[in-house]
Amino acid sequence: MFTNLRGHKPGEQSSLIQAEEARKIRIPACYYVATSADGLIADWSGSVDWLNPFFNTDYGFHGFVETIDTVVMGRRTYDRLLKTSKTNPYMGKRFIVLSHSKSSGPHADLFWPGPLDDLMVRLDSMGSKSLWVVGGGSAAGAFLEAGLLDEVQQFVMPVVLGSGTPLFGPLRQPVSFRLTASRSFPNGVVHLRYMPLV
Repeated sequence: MFTNLRGHKPGEQSSLIQAEEARKIRIPACYYVATSADGLIADWSGSVDWLNPFFNTDYGFHGFVETIDTVVMGRRTYDRLLKTSKTNPYMGKRFIVLSHSKSSGPHADLFWPGPLDDLMVRLDSMGSKSLWVVGGGSAAGAFLEAGLLDEVQQFVMPVVLGSGTPLFGPLRQPVSFRLTASRSFPNGVVHLRYMPLV
C-alpha cells in the first residue's frame, strides 16, 4: 500500500495517504436540476422565477428527495436561497455549503472551503449515503471534474432564456455523458438522465 510513497517527506506521505483513503469513499452524487431549452439554470438576474409556470406537474421530485440524505450547494446558490426562503426547504437533510468566504449561516450544517475529496471523507464520517448537488453550475462542475458526480437528472423546460447561468461552470476539458433514460411530459418538459463518462 505504501510502496508509492518512497522519496516523499513525512508530511507529503500523510497527504498522499489521505488522498488514497478519499478515493476509496464513494457517496453517490446526483445533479438534479431544471434548465431552459438553451441550457441555463437561472436567468440574467440569477432568478428562477421563469420555472413557476411549470410547477403544476408532478415530475417525481418528492420521490427523488426521499432517496437522498445530504444536499450540497455553492455559496451563491445559498445566498439566493436565503433571499427567497425564510425557512429551510431541506429540513431533515444534511445541508452543506461550498464556500471559501463564509463559515456559518442559517440552515446549513457545514460550510466547506476545501477539496471535494476531503469533503467526501468528512461526509462519510457524518453518515451521508447519498448527495444531491443542488447547484449552481460552478459547484456541479467542480463535482464533475473531480470525478465525484455519478448522475445528472436534467429537466429541460420548453423556454429559451437567451442569457443567464449555464448548467455547468467552466470546465478544463469536455466531458462526455451516456444517456441512460428519458421521458417527456405533456407540457413539453423533457426529463433526461445522464451518466458522466469520467
